[in-house]
Amino acid sequence: MKPSLRVEALLLAAGAGTRLGGNKLDLPFRGKPLMMHALEALLACSSIDRVTVVVRPGTEVRCSSPRCQVLVNPEPEHGQAGSLVLGLAALAPSCRSVVLSLADLPLTSPGLISELLTLHRQSNRAALRPVYRGRPGHPVIVAHTLLPSLLTLEGDEGCKGFFSRHPEVVELVEVEDPAVVRDVDTPADLRELCGHA
Repeated sequence: MKPSLRVEALLLAAGAGTRLGGNKLDLPFRGKPLMMHALEALLACSSIDRVTVVVRPGTEVRCSSPRCQVLVNPEPEHGQAGSLVLGLAALAPSCRSVVLSLADLPLTSPGLISELLTLHRQSNRAALRPVYRGRPGHPVIVAHTLLPSLLTLEGDEGCKGFFSRHPEVVELVEVEDPAVVRDVDTPADLRELCGHA
C-alpha cells in the first residue's frame, strides 16, 4: 500500500528564459544549475512528502531522491498555466496542501518554506502568499479545496490572475526575507544575485 501524500510541492521549471538567451535554469549559480537550488530547498523540508518538477522538453533534472518526480510539459510555449495544470493533475488524491514555487527563485530556504506551511495550517484562508515590502512572492501554499478552480486556468495566467479575481481566498503574509521575490529573469538579475552570493 502506497503511503499517504498529504503535502506536495510543485516546482514550475518550463519557462523559456528568452531574456537570458535560453534555458536560464541551467545557468550555473553557486556551483550548480540555478534550478537545483529551488528543488533542493523543497526536498530539504521534511514536511513535504513529494516534489513534482515540471520542465520543458530537453531539460535534464539530476535528482536521485525518491521524493522527486519530473513531468515534461510538451507545449510550454502555451504559458505557465499549462505547467501548473499538468503538475496539479499529477498530485496524489490524498494531498491536502500544495507548495507552488518557481525554479528561478534560488535563494528560498527550507526554513522559510516550513514557516509558510505552518502559517498556512493556522490560517482560515485556502491560500497563503508571502509578501516582501509590498511585492507578492513565492512559494504560495494552496489548500486542496482550491485545486478544482486552479485546474481550469489557461494561458500565461498562473495563480496571480486567479488571486486577483478572488482575493478573499488568499492571506498575504509580510516576510522579511527578500528571497521570495528574488527571481532571475534578466542578465542583470543574475549579476546582482551572483554579487550577493
